[in-house]
Amino acid sequence: YTGSRPPALEARCRPPVHNPALASNARSQPLSLIDRIKHNLHTARYAIELSSLPWNSRPVSAGITVQVSWNTHPHGPFEAGDGQSVMLGVQTEREWRAFCTTVLQQPCLATDPRFASNAQRVAQQTALQSLIDAVFGQLTANEVLGRLDQAGIANAGVNDMQVLWHHPQLQARHRLTTVDTPAGPVAALRPPASHSSHAPRMAAVLALGEHTAAILAELGYTPQRCAQLRADGVV
Repeated sequence: YTGSRPPALEARCRPPVHNPALASNARSQPLSLIDRIKHNLHTARYAIELSSLPWNSRPVSAGITVQVSWNTHPHGPFEAGDGQSVMLGVQTEREWRAFCTTVLQQPCLATDPRFASNAQRVAQQTALQSLIDAVFGQLTANEVLGRLDQAGIANAGVNDMQVLWHHPQLQARHRLTTVDTPAGPVAALRPPASHSSHAPRMAAVLALGEHTAAILAELGYTPQRCAQLRADGVV
């Protein structure tokens, strides 16, 4: 899932850095590392930055909101009163008691026999979901996150891909750019690996047939023959 921290906790996030930062991206990183090794052989310099964002490039560039499958109750997203969702996970009995007392502010639920163990809470998830929804519906997402932090329960705000695209961390690390296309500029993610010595090449997307004439000329076609091929609908 994509998560964000409330403003009061944003300072805890690791700030933008220029040191090597590794993140999982199984499809892009092997080629990126090979490219870096080739660079080292020629320059004797090493600088690398890997990002897990490129696997998200299609929904981001196309403006698609991805539907995410979440874990089932008692872990998962819960909607706050402002329409924003909060991800949380109650892992232990201590956290369950803190959740009842600090987050829901209903200490009696901690001793409710319906929810006395994790197995019972899972079995009673419909009833528990209703209790949580009733409380969270009166709070904003930031208020819920604040209570969860106070209770020491793992949590995060839930964003869609478009919100993630504008995250300050990505802006600060210059992971985003635009490229030209025949239909106009579109948002794009930079390659997962980049050298500190130069920016990656982000060329415009080619138009259909943009280089046809040049290729035909290289193959020895005369301008007249190329014009005839176009007139006949061949190219």
